[in-house]
Amino acid sequence: MTRLDSHALRRLHAERFHAGTVAVVCARGLYLDDLQAVLSEGPLADLGPKPSEPDCCPTARDPEPEPSRIATDAVCHMVFASRGIGLSDPDLPALDVFNTLSGAELHRILRLERGLTYDVRIDHVPYVGVGQWRSYVVTSVEHEGEVREITARLIQSWSGEPRPPDATDRAVRQMAGRFRMSLENSEEVVTWIGEHLVTARNPSAGLSDYLDRIERVTPRDVQRVARRLLADGFRSVTLGGRTP
Repeated sequence: MTRLDSHALRRLHAERFHAGTVAVVCARGLYLDDLQAVLSEGPLADLGPKPSEPDCCPTARDPEPEPSRIATDAVCHMVFASRGIGLSDPDLPALDVFNTLSGAELHRILRLERGLTYDVRIDHVPYVGVGQWRSYVVTSVEHEGEVREITARLIQSWSGEPRPPDATDRAVRQMAGRFRMSLENSEEVVTWIGEHLVTARNPSAGLSDYLDRIERVTPRDVQRVARRLLADGFRSVTLGGRTP
C-alpha cells in the first residue's frame, strides 16, 4: 500500500480534485495530521470557523502517529449519484456544479454542526466505458449513518423549489467559478475533457467550450439535476468498509 506524505497529499489535492470539495486518499500509513493540514489549506478553509478539535484527533502540534492511522479497510464508500447522467449528457455541467455545491454544503454541515474535520471526502469519478458519472462520499465506518442521512437530505433539498433567487444564483455562480478555476489549472482534467467530452484533437478548444457551459449553469439547472438523480433512483450504498 502506498504511503503518502503531506507534500504528496497537497499536490494531489491541488492538481486532481475539484474546487469546493475536499478529496484526499486515505491510504494505510496516512496520518490524521496530514489530512487536517490539507483541509486547513484547501478550498474549504474559508467556509467558517473550525470547531474545537476533539481530544481524540491529533494536530500537527501534538501528533500521535500510531493511534491516528486510518487504514483503507476502515472507510465506507457510499454511492452519491449513481446513474442517469452520461458524459455526453447536456446536464453534465450542471451535475458538476451540483456536486461542488452540495459537496461544500456537506462539509460545512459536518464541520460546523458535527465537528468532523478529517474523515469525509467526496470523489467525482468518470466511468468513460459505461457512460456514467459517479460521486462517492467516503467516510469512516463510525460516521457512516450520519453522513448518509445528511447527504440524502442535501440532494432532496436541492430537488425542491429553489431558495431565494439571489442567494441561490450567487451560490451556483460561485461554485461554477471555483470549478472553472480548478479545470483551468489542471492539465489532467484538460486532457480528460479533450479526450472524452469534446475532442481529442484540440483539448484547449474543448476546455474552453466546456467552461462556457459551466458558466451558463443556472439554479434551475441544478434543481433539474437533483430531481433527475432522485427519479433515477438515488442510492446510498456501502460498497465496502470495516473497522480494523
